[in-house]
Amino acid sequence: MFGEGLESQKRGGLDAVEALLSLDKSSDKVFQAQRAHARFESNSTITIKAANASQREDINFSAICNDISAGGCRVLSNKALMVGDLFFLVFERGQLDVPPVFARCLRCRFLREETFEMGFAFLTPVELPRGPVEDDSDSLL
Repeated sequence: MFGEGLESQKRGGLDAVEALLSLDKSSDKVFQAQRAHARFESNSTITIKAANASQREDINFSAICNDISAGGCRVLSNKALMVGDLFFLVFERGQLDVPPVFARCLRCRFLREETFEMGFAFLTPVELPRGPVEDDSDSLL
């Protein structure tokens, strides 16, 4: 009776240790190796609009596209969006020569007061103007 409780506590402790060890193996390098497309730093202006044409003016604001790949982008904004919703993203062509694209918001997280980070997946891949940026964040400007 008492032995079963101790045995389950031991197993629970081992499961927690195994979970911590697997998290330790999940480094940025591992995630980058799993990416389908290379990322490019951009720090360019982007306009986020509702995907539905009849609601396009209801959601219409500017944000900063921090980085981009052929399959998606990361955006910093003072407004939060609903994860799972579709949006029409318009890039400032003078800063980043990427055509407007429909995208799904996959992530929206609070960074600090009035600052949110959002991750978008493009519904169709885009062709980027140049190769990946090694170190400078203003290389595509």
